[in-house]
Amino acid sequence: MFQAPADLPVSEQIAELRARAADIVTYITRSASYVQRQHRAVAGEVFDAVGPIGEPVEIVHDTISDAVYDIIRDLTKMVGRAIEGQPRKW
Repeated sequence: MFQAPADLPVSEQIAELRARAADIVTYITRSASYVQRQHRAVAGEVFDAVGPIGEPVEIVHDTISDAVYDIIRDLTKMVGRAIEGQPRKW
């Protein structure tokens, strides 16, 4: 992970962070996707055990959790672009 030496001037620490921003963003977004897949697998086991009566709750759960993971990835990318000094790309 990124850790700029404390003895570097702030301007050099910022430059180092900007240089590694893309790698940091990739790491975080891939991690979020991995956690999402694990979350879905565990939740799927629970919903399978509950049976058909749980289907409406499963649909709502999956919709909300997918949205949360999408937001995490999107915000991470936005922060990465801001760190790199790129304009907003909504």
